[in-house]
Amino acid sequence: GLLILSFPLVVRLHFRSSILDQYVVRTFLVPFSFTLIGFIAIWLIFDLTDNGPDFVGAKANLGTIVEFYFVQLPQVILFVLPVTLLLSLLYSLSRMSASNELISMLGTGRSMMRVLYPLFIIGLYCSLICLVFKYHWAPRSEGTKEALLQAIHDGEFKEDEPGEKKQSNRWAKLGWMYVNPVDHRTWFVGRVPLDFTERTMGSVAIWQFDKEQNLWTS
Repeated sequence: GLLILSFPLVVRLHFRSSILDQYVVRTFLVPFSFTLIGFIAIWLIFDLTDNGPDFVGAKANLGTIVEFYFVQLPQVILFVLPVTLLLSLLYSLSRMSASNELISMLGTGRSMMRVLYPLFIIGLYCSLICLVFKYHWAPRSEGTKEALLQAIHDGEFKEDEPGEKKQSNRWAKLGWMYVNPVDHRTWFVGRVPLDFTERTMGSVAIWQFDKEQNLWTS
């Protein structure tokens, strides 16, 4: 909610800032947008190369493929955003320095920190985006991706099958094992749900060992 409400506040802050601040922001956002779109396009091409044959073999419809890649965007953006910020920042500052624009801005009486102030705000805002994605959307996107892949392999989404999508068999993960070395306990969860408010874990098995790693029985 904080991220969604922040968009109009950021736009309002931008248009209420000075002309020099708006120019610095525009100079930075152009390479930033192209770099971010380029990284996402490269990832999309490589992922289509890996999963494209599965989509064709399972006769998955276009809507399912779009959903498959849309749910992964938070995770991809979280991964490429730091590199995108670095490259776009180097490009925009180098361009302004080569055209003597930074010297002209300093000649107006502003300090270097004041000239770069909009870029610091953008960095903080991108940190907020990464925080929100890492807290909720990025972890969920990985589970949803595995669930959609399993559903596609099972032939759940086909072009020649009318009706709504069947989501009853979609699980975030199948056959998940966790070893707790501190308590000498091993967990196996056969089915991990996408949403714990609607479903519970299925086929749960727990093994307890003693300090000599012998299976404990009673």
